[in-house]
Amino acid sequence: MGECMNSKATNIKYLNKWMWKWHFIAGVILMPIILLLTLTGSLYLYKNIYETYITQEMKKVKVIGQRLSYEKQLYLVKEYAGKTPSKFILQKKDDEASVFEVGKWSKKRTIIINPYTGEIQGDIKTSDTLMHKIKKLHGELLLGKVGTKVVELTASWTVVLILTGLYIWWQKNGWQLKGFFVIRFNSGKRAFFRDFHVVTAFWLSIFLLITLAGGLPWTDVWGSGFKKVQKMTNSGYPKNYNGKKLLSVVQDGEKVSLDEMVAITSNLELVGTVSISIPKKKNNVYSITNKAANITAQKVYHFDQYSAKEILSYNWQDVGAMRQARTWLMRFHQGLFGAWNWYLMLSVSLLFFLSGMAGIISYFIRKEKNDFGIPPVPEAFKLGYGIIFVTVCLGIFFPLFGLSVIAIIVFELMRTKFFQTASK
Repeated sequence: MGECMNSKATNIKYLNKWMWKWHFIAGVILMPIILLLTLTGSLYLYKNIYETYITQEMKKVKVIGQRLSYEKQLYLVKEYAGKTPSKFILQKKDDEASVFEVGKWSKKRTIIINPYTGEIQGDIKTSDTLMHKIKKLHGELLLGKVGTKVVELTASWTVVLILTGLYIWWQKNGWQLKGFFVIRFNSGKRAFFRDFHVVTAFWLSIFLLITLAGGLPWTDVWGSGFKKVQKMTNSGYPKNYNGKKLLSVVQDGEKVSLDEMVAITSNLELVGTVSISIPKKKNNVYSITNKAANITAQKVYHFDQYSAKEILSYNWQDVGAMRQARTWLMRFHQGLFGAWNWYLMLSVSLLFFLSGMAGIISYFIRKEKNDFGIPPVPEAFKLGYGIIFVTVCLGIFFPLFGLSVIAIIVFELMRTKFFQTASK
């Protein structure tokens, strides 16, 4: 009985060393990228503040005489841009300029026009903005498709780093109260930086996992897989939610003016930022949407462009569960649920950045010259079926992580075979 207990304790001890080894290796390799993503993510939280700052002067106008009709403003913007705007953003004050969008995604241009004089007061190309560059750095390291894969792999391994870190922490501290809070200030630099890394990472772990869950839907492999499951389970947006495939009932005659659609939109009393998607083809529809901090207040309306008759409308409750969860996590990731969310994400990002830096400093203090300092694992240790099962599950759930584990196994087998051959 005693031998069995000793053997079990030894296996747990060896498993802890094995966990620590891979937590260490992954941390050393990935921490520079993780820190870069954390820093750029913190900067991107300022997107709305930055955009408000750079456009506030452009959007100021003097109220002089009668406003030009929205249809006239649309014509002037079309003439200026050389193409029909895709969206009109409703303004709420008389001394604010009108805002149109031309194109979408990275090719989007925001054109600001004085509604009294017709003067173009601003033309902002999204691809030229500072926040777009930060977004590209955060999402793909400025490396295109290759960069998105690196970011996804890093995010996947970060989940593993958090889980292995929690396991190592728990094996050492258990339910000891000091393990939750105590950072040793008087036990040397290494102890201080190690404790700071461990304690802050523990308290941040749940928020980090939620933040990572909010970032993964943007990735190529995991994100596309999520979308496929969402489609298969019919738990995404309802059919024709975005209105792109909707057709106007009447496809001939005089088109409803933008002025009439603005009046209709005002009567809907939508909260947040309200926009009207402008039909580009004869059979397209007008679409009215709003973006609000309270996500449940978001609505979508589609109107016939000739009769102004409502064709379809959706509330947030009409959206499928997977899409709702995905949107909630993505908005949480961006700090869009109000001031509490913004400050929480900024705090989590900055504390995690400091925690990561503390881990790196602790490593260099501990590291000896000409030695990487990789924690040794006794040769007697064998992986149990439980760990193998968990690793396989993580590899399936995070495909790039799974591929990286296979690559590590192949490398280890080749390395072992090479040394065995060289020693003969």
